Amino acid sequence: MNEEYASRAILSNNRAKTEALIQPFPLEELYFHDNEREFSMHLHKMQGSSEFVFKIKKLQTILKERHVELDLLMPNLFVGGAYECDRMAYGDYESTSSGNFRLALNNLTAVGLATLKIEKNSSLKVDKMRLMYSSTYKRIQVRQQETNPRLSTFITSVAFGKMVVRKIWRSLTYNLNTVIEEKVNLALRKRPLTQIIGNSQTLTKYKEYIKTTTESANKLVDNIVDYAKDLILQKYSDRIKIPDIREGFEKEVLFVTWRGHFLANSGTARGCHTVERVGDTAFANDNSSFMHLYGTLGFEHIDLLYDHYEAHFMGLGPSGSLSTKFFPLDLYVHIHIDFTGKKVYLDDFKVTSVGNLEVKLMGFGWLIDFLTSKVATWIVGLYRDRIITDLQYKYDHYISGLLDTYDLDDILEGKLLRLRA
Repeated sequence: MNEEYASRAILSNNRAKTEALIQPFPLEELYFHDNEREFSMHLHKMQGSSEFVFKIKKLQTILKERHVELDLLMPNLFVGGAYECDRMAYGDYESTSSGNFRLALNNLTAVGLATLKIEKNSSLKVDKMRLMYSSTYKRIQVRQQETNPRLSTFITSVAFGKMVVRKIWRSLTYNLNTVIEEKVNLALRKRPLTQIIGNSQTLTKYKEYIKTTTESANKLVDNIVDYAKDLILQKYSDRIKIPDIREGFEKEVLFVTWRGHFLANSGTARGCHTVERVGDTAFANDNSSFMHLYGTLGFEHIDLLYDHYEAHFMGLGPSGSLSTKFFPLDLYVHIHIDFTGKKVYLDDFKVTSVGNLEVKLMGFGWLIDFLTSKVATWIVGLYRDRIITDLQYKYDHYISGLLDTYDLDDILEGKLLRLRA
């Protein structure tokens, strides 16, 4: 294997150089409540843009460990968008604020690795990204179009900038990973496997090794996830309680602004057991005794159901039941194996992206059409801000407990399957 040669060749074509992100990337809109300050916040029309120094710091032993080590620097990353803030949900219809913001993250670094897979039996391609992002300085500028003294002080404060960063972080890093993955793949395609492994017999053996190891990794991840989702199903009967929705709103009718409120309660999330592995599990060796597994999981669907909702507006009070369906929902799981101690550990379990939303309000009245778009905004915000966090915690909790109890041999020998039966 002429792996060292290939590493030097790829690196020589990708020394630190600046490349512009020509197309700004969109970020998912957010809606959430700040219970401490008692206001609601809607962040939307958000886009990120940057010029960054793209540096592959190390690209060696990629065949043995199947990963590329990355060290990236973005001197300035900008996120611009619009915000709307109010206290209507708390009965205060006078305290509203809206405008635009521009968030600057200076010296944003991304350090980590990209695990690799063989594409079309001819070249290496990124399979999973694992990067840790950090920024030395954050600054936010706000242009207020409509303001209220009660909200203005916070909107223009450092705390507002920190809150925006915290809320957009998942969407921001997901989009950055996508951009970086494309650029790493461009570098990898310049050197096909036939140049890295000159001997055809060695190449055949390597591909067979990848196939066999991938099958074992898939089996291990499937056993762990299947057992965890069975525990979720047994403990919660696939009905996880979700928070009530309490919102205020305004609508102009015949040049008059009317005020109303909306309440939905007795809510449950269903479909939480429909998680499955999507695609093959990637693996990378850390050293002689550790192996890391990186998998992509997906929920077939997550349904949010509220047994009852009611809205009051212009003396009218439509009521009924409320249902939503999210699809697809992608997750990332990172597990590592200690072969010396024969133990498996969960390092990460998190939602990386949220798919489309379908909302149905069961009831009668002309107000239903107007409320449907509002409810979609409220539920997506609740889902991204609180329900996903709770779902991640439950799976993390049960998988971690499972791995504390059983060792590697138990999992590979199918002991978990017998327990499920």
